[in-house]
Parts: sequence; structure tokens; C-alpha cells
Amino acid sequence: MKQMKNYLFLFIALLGILFSGCEKDLDDLTPVRQENKYKVRNVTLKMIPQIEEELDSVKEFLKTKSIQNRTIYDFNLNEEQIKELQLANGDVNYSFIVEKQLDENIPYYFENLEITLKDSGYDAYVLKWIPADGNVFGGLDKFTGELQYQDLDGRILQSVQMFEGLLTQSKQITQTVGCIHYVIHIDTEGNGTIMSSYDDCGGGGSGGPNTGTISGINSIENGGFSGTNSNNNSQPHSSNGQYYYLTYNGPSYGPIIPTTDEVERVKCQAFLNSLSTSQYNFLGSNQDVSNQIFSYLIENWFTSNSKNFMKELIDLCMNNPTLTLDDILNNKIKNEPTGDLDNNIEGDFDNTTYSDFNPQQTWSNIPSVIPIGNFVGWNRLAHPNWQCMEYSKEQLRVMGYKISNYSSTGQTFQIYTAQNGVNNTALANGLSYLKYALSNGIPVIVGIDNHSGSPNPGTDNTTDHFIVIVGMGTDATGKYFQFYDNASGDPLQGTSISNKLYYNSTTGIISGSSMTNYAIDNNLNPYKLTMIRKSKLL
Repeated sequence: MKQMKNYLFLFIALLGILFSGCEKDLDDLTPVRQENKYKVRNVTLKMIPQIEEELDSVKEFLKTKSIQNRTIYDFNLNEEQIKELQLANGDVNYSFIVEKQLDENIPYYFENLEITLKDSGYDAYVLKWIPADGNVFGGLDKFTGELQYQDLDGRILQSVQMFEGLLTQSKQITQTVGCIHYVIHIDTEGNGTIMSSYDDCGGGGSGGPNTGTISGINSIENGGFSGTNSNNNSQPHSSNGQYYYLTYNGPSYGPIIPTTDEVERVKCQAFLNSLSTSQYNFLGSNQDVSNQIFSYLIENWFTSNSKNFMKELIDLCMNNPTLTLDDILNNKIKNEPTGDLDNNIEGDFDNTTYSDFNPQQTWSNIPSVIPIGNFVGWNRLAHPNWQCMEYSKEQLRVMGYKISNYSSTGQTFQIYTAQNGVNNTALANGLSYLKYALSNGIPVIVGIDNHSGSPNPGTDNTTDHFIVIVGMGTDATGKYFQFYDNASGDPLQGTSISNKLYYNSTTGIISGSSMTNYAIDNNLNPYKLTMIRKSKLL
């Protein structure tokens, strides 16, 4: 039989996730004006011989399934009351009522078999209405319970809870035109969006996603609603013989889903439904971002973590309008936490005795102890929850080292705080340690202060960022420590030979500049060294 995909557009329509209410050409990347017209009519099986082959294939497929695994338990379909929905893209959906004998001992439920004819074949699935009270319901406005979409193997693909015909998580109303029920979302300004339609003329069948927008709804009346539609025409939608039309001519700004795979499209649509209005509108007006968001979700199987991460990413984009998505993915953003949770493994300290270092003497030139190829830079996609401390720890790990907790005795040199300035004793001890460590090929994590305030109130209430000291020396400007800055994912920035902190022998301040976009674009230079954290072997 032909391959059947899980084509759940009716479920998507019912969930009402197309906030701007329109279908789109997948190749169109700009807002457009277009007309979407859907036609619904009652038909019998004899009137639609084109469906017989597909219907027979579905029945044969279901008969091969065990009682436990198949979706529909009997195959008595009502052949006299079938709903035909002609879509704007040329597809045609048929909704069949599954007739069943009522059993007083079994809670009542109602099923539709849905088959959609497409140029490429057909799709089939089952719509199952499960009333909460287990009793027969007499129309959409009487339905309270769970609505399920199942594939033909009996797997629940999506489900939603409804109360008296309304989705419990949405502010919606229903409006009847003839025997077609429209689900309308009303916003705080009285503007309405037609989210979906439901046809119970034949006893519970469902129609497809008739969508559109109406502004300034004044009243809801039997046979239509008054107000101004997307064309600024004040007129209600009404019946026309056995056909019912809904026309939308307004601009469409919703996000375009960049996949033709129906299962992926359903999951993308479900993600859109979970967004706030501002998040949804942002994706609609930033298609490049939207494409990358959807690609990430598809690659990561729409896990809860991936969806939460993408929502956080959308918020970051909205809160940083001057940055591109690539900027946000590959660079730290100002005021992000440091990630210094003081949760490191105690013990195994480096207790090597080393000589005191006199910073007034000539500084030896020690090139970077970490090859550029081993640089660990910012990569938000690979590490959604990492902050600069996690990147710094990973930089040490690839070289065989780790750090201890901030509060571990003798393992932290707090050489500067915003409140107290330079601690000369800690400075002398810290400089001696850095000279020892670098001379022995050991990279060292240090904290830096780069703006007022601090995300580190639990430690020194000064440090804003963590970097890794990799070398030292003397140049025309003075005596310096070279550092790798994980705030950038670009090795040219993160390992720049100009990433240097210079020692001021008069003030004891050790400060300098980072060549990362994070530092330059946010005016965070100079970096001022605050603490030195001793390293130890893994």
C-alpha cells in the first residue's frame, strides 16, 4: 500500500497555533497578501469514487493489525454522511464517521477516520473524541474531554483537553454558520482570529483549518459575526447552499515551517503553539532565525530540553535586537551569569612548593601552554546551559587539569575586589603561583571584573567573567599575562595574541583588553584580574 504519513493538520487547526491565521507557500520568505478559500460539503461514498482505492488500502492495513495495536476496532464506516473538505493547495480531506455499537459497560467515545488525497498519494489517521463523562455528546459545544489524534498503528500522536468545545489553554469562542462551527480567538482589544472549524452536520465529523482574522468584533450572532474582516469589509460569513466559505485576504506574518515532512510539521506547529504572542511574532518577522530554530528542534527530536532552550534563545534574540542569531550562539552576552557554583571536587590539591616570584624582575616569555587547536570557545548550541566557568573548566580538562572550590583553603588568591581594592599579600602569592604554573605547562583559571556590579555575590561580589591564563612575558607595553577568552566561539578572537593583562607595579592592578566581540561590542574592556584559582591534575 502507499506510504501513509501522519497528516494532522486538523489537530493543528484545532489547537489554533497559526496566530496570524493563514496557509503559506513554503518557498515564500516575506509577508504576502493572499486569499485562502476552503469548501466543505456533505457527500456519500458513491459520489467520490476517487477515494475508494485509498479507503480499501486503509481497511486492509487495519485488518493486518492485532486487536491490541490497531486504531479502529471495527470497520463500519458511515458511507452516507462523509465530509469533504477541499483545501486551497488542492488537497482534499474526507472525514468518515466510524459507526459502533454502544455498550453500557464501556465508556463512550466517538471516532472519525480521516483520509487526505494529495498529488503525492494520501495520508490517513484517526480522530478520537473521548468525553470526560463517558456519555454521548450532541455537538462541539457539548464536548468536554480529550481529543486524540492517532496513527493507524494506534499511537497517540497528539492530544488536547477541551471544555464545552473550547481548548482549556486558550481564550476562544465558537461561532456557528449553518452547521459549521468556527473556533475564534479573541484578544484583549476585541480582535478575533478564526483558528479552526468543526462540522457536526453528519454527527461529529470534523473539518479542516479554515482560518482568518477579524478586527473589532462587535457581536456574535446566530449565522455570523459582525465586525470588520481583514479586507475592512463589515460583513458576516454566511452559508451558501450546501457549501460554506471562509475567505481571508489579509497579510500573513506567521513563521514559515521549513520542512515538508508532515510529522515534523506537526511538531513544529505544536512548538509554535507553545510560544507567547511576542515570541511567535518575532519568528514571523525573522525567518532566518525561525529556520535555524526549527532545524535545531528537528535535529534534536523536539525534546523538552531542546524546546525550552529554543524559547530561551528566542528571548535572547528579542532582548538583544542589535545581535544576529550567530552572534548570540557563538558569543557570551553581557550580564549572563558566570556559572561559578562552587561545586568542584575537593582534595587532590597541588601541594608543590615553589619559589616566590618578584614581579619587579624581568618576566620570562612563556608562550601559550594550550595549542590554539585545543581552544574551547562559546558554543550555545552544543552547550545550552554552560556559562564562562564551565567553558573555563572544559579548557582545563582538555589539558588534563581541573580546579577546586573558591572556598578551599589555599586554593584561591583573591587579589582584588571592587569594595577593598588590591590585596598585596594575595597579589604576591598569586603572581608566584602563576609563574610556577605556566613554567610547568599548567593553565590557570582567573576571574576578571569588567563592569559595575557582579553576578557572583556568593564569592567576591566583583567577578563578572572567567578566562584562562595560558602564557606570560614582556612586550613594548609592559609585563603581561596572555589569556584565552571563552566569551567567543571564534578562535581568532578567543586566542588572539593581543588578549593580554598587564601588571601595573604602582597600583598592583593587572588589567588589559580582550579581542572578543563580547568585550569590544559591550565596552567591557579593560578586563581587571580579581581572583586566581589553583589548578590540579584530573
